[in-house]
Amino acid sequence: MPLYLVASHHHYDAIIAGYFTTIMLIAGLVGEMVAAPISDRTGKRVPFIIISTVVSTPLLFLLNAPMDQLTLLLVLIGIGFFFYLGVPPNTAFQTEVTPRDSQGLAFGLLFSIGAIPGALSPIIFGWIGDVYGLQASVMFLVITSLLAAVFSLLLREKKGAAKDVAIALDPFIVPE
Repeated sequence: MPLYLVASHHHYDAIIAGYFTTIMLIAGLVGEMVAAPISDRTGKRVPFIIISTVVSTPLLFLLNAPMDQLTLLLVLIGIGFFFYLGVPPNTAFQTEVTPRDSQGLAFGLLFSIGAIPGALSPIIFGWIGDVYGLQASVMFLVITSLLAAVFSLLLREKKGAAKDVAIALDPFIVPE
């Protein structure tokens, strides 16, 4: 993100780009802290995954639009918050849909297989940026996020998902 903010049409100073990226990541931390207890309390995982991808996609698209500093900061806060909003429910969802006796294997496979696109994406992003420009690289992110949004719409909650689970960090429910 800092490179994009410096080298793209935004032309921000590297220090400002670093601040903006930090604020975006802090918003992501807040998104995770909001989603985790609510998802656990309601037993719902899929709506958070859907909201995360569906809202993040247009916000990523906005990165290519010219905007003032405050608007860009708000877009980055939105990207951070909503992108990371789906992380805790996604992990819980994986736990719930995997048979208990093979959860270790399932998580190992999911994270290992997930590491492959995670390793290749920066290479693809950089290649697209070098050949077509950084704005095209952002469009690559938009397209992959859009695909994730479409696939998230196909997810279904597991029947009998937990509800009203007491969470130590939840200010509304005190664990027994």
